[in-house]
Amino acid sequence: MDPMDRGMRYTPGPSSDKDWEQADTFLPASDNKKMEKKRGPGKVGIIVVLVISAAVLALIIGLLVWHFHFQKDLKSQKIYTGSVRIANQAFVDAYENPDSAEFKDLANQVMAQLKSMYSESPQLSKYYIGSEVQAFSKTH
Repeated sequence: MDPMDRGMRYTPGPSSDKDWEQADTFLPASDNKKMEKKRGPGKVGIIVVLVISAAVLALIIGLLVWHFHFQKDLKSQKIYTGSVRIANQAFVDAYENPDSAEFKDLANQVMAQLKSMYSESPQLSKYYIGSEVQAFSKTH
């Protein structure tokens, strides 16, 4: 069989010259799927893209609201450490034990004195929250 005969034939309508027969032969495509026009993403693709875009936009908005609204409420705390020398006070070995009554009594006196000093100063009183005594030591 002739390879040219496998395709479809096209014959135009009646012509004035009936002696002459015209025939056009169309070659078959090797893969019809490749020859078809490709369509766009379709309705499902558009919906998927819109849902993903909305989710990303919601995530970005949520992160921005969290960052600028809730983070601003958190104030940064600064912790200062230091030492104080207590004059006219004899050191007792019980001051080395934080669970002893003597340690707690002296620690409360020191914290009350620091609170009194900081509360007298208008510049410092608005920043002062509290003091904590960690340990006492004997100095030479």
